[in-house]
Amino acid sequence: MTLAIIWVNYVRCPDLLHSPRFWAEEGTVYFSYAYSHSWIDNLITPHFGYYTLYNSLVTSFAATFPLDIAPLVTTYLAFAIQVLASFLVIWGEMPILDSPLKKFTVAISIPLLSFERIWLTTIGVQYWFCIITFFILLGDASPRKRIADYLKGAMLVMTGLTGVLSCFMTPAYLYRYVKSRSKKYAIYSAILGACSIIQIAVFVHAYIKHDPEIAHRLVHNNPIHLINKTIMFQFAVPFFGVLVFQSPTVLSISNKIDVIIIRLFGSSIFDSEMELLGVLAGIYVLIYLIRISIKKLNDINSQLIVLSFILVFILSTLLSLNMSGGPRYTFAPSIMILVYLISSWDNNCFDRFFKLSTKMMVILSLATHGLQYPVTMNLEGATAYSKAWPSWKDELFVWNKDNNYHLKIWPQPWEMTLQKQKCTRGGK
Repeated sequence: MTLAIIWVNYVRCPDLLHSPRFWAEEGTVYFSYAYSHSWIDNLITPHFGYYTLYNSLVTSFAATFPLDIAPLVTTYLAFAIQVLASFLVIWGEMPILDSPLKKFTVAISIPLLSFERIWLTTIGVQYWFCIITFFILLGDASPRKRIADYLKGAMLVMTGLTGVLSCFMTPAYLYRYVKSRSKKYAIYSAILGACSIIQIAVFVHAYIKHDPEIAHRLVHNNPIHLINKTIMFQFAVPFFGVLVFQSPTVLSISNKIDVIIIRLFGSSIFDSEMELLGVLAGIYVLIYLIRISIKKLNDINSQLIVLSFILVFILSTLLSLNMSGGPRYTFAPSIMILVYLISSWDNNCFDRFFKLSTKMMVILSLATHGLQYPVTMNLEGATAYSKAWPSWKDELFVWNKDNNYHLKIWPQPWEMTLQKQKCTRGGK
């Protein structure tokens, strides 16, 4: 299972593990700052209104290597976190996943459901860290393996100080402690609570100082647009994939229905991002999940999953760029939904219909995402990977001749600047 997970993570886009590249803010903000500043400066400097410990450590480490392989360092260290998320499922102890089949199904779902925008980039690591935090929450409460417990505590420090998504689950950790009275989860709650205080302080400071990096946070957005978009990406796409809603047949049906809506009401609430059939499919899945939750209302693990989902889903959407939501913000909650269904497919409180329906939904999710994986990384116009875009080594060749040149990085049309002389690093 472990080797299969490594292979699945690799095979999606092997070129990214052979030819380095920076992605968006990973290059323009994090690496550029690390390249021209000391380790300490980079370590204590937040960006975009929150603290990003892992990003700072990785980019500072990458900056110590020759520039031609620096993005390869960030790529492999992002790859390590992606694989680690699945490893925790396979090797960890989660009573809710009580069979190897359940563990492997969850482990394989994590890379399959991920979107190309958070694939093999350090700026996407916080979404994978959120999943890791979720798995630790569902772990065994008994203090049987002290070293493993210490490692999980250290991991929570890293996840809590790398973005804010993991901090959103602090109330769920407190609830786990109240229900179990486990000393271990009391410590875990304290760790995430302390990280949350730090992250809140950083955001409040940036907000008071009118930091331009958070100008796109907490801005007003059309609520109808936001609700429909999140319904589609959070509840429909995890099971039906994204390509099916882009197929000519589905687009044709959606457009015809949209024309009828416009004739009746004068306008439509749907656009190219929110196809009507996608929203309707999402509503169906949401209703099904609510029915399952009602049946498992008294189960502590069910309560923890539902609480974690609500916290991460709502808060990450409200704090998303332009308050628009979208695929990257629904990734971690989607894995929570899959864990919920996989752990429930043989639950005794379900009749045969619910057991069969739950298994079919999991199979549908694996099949659709398996078919579009790795297709989504190579679609024409895909933002995460394009062989037509200049390679990092070609860009460096130009930059070495002209240090004022803006290096092209992914996705198009992002560019970054670097200072030739790293005079502030290590006193050199």
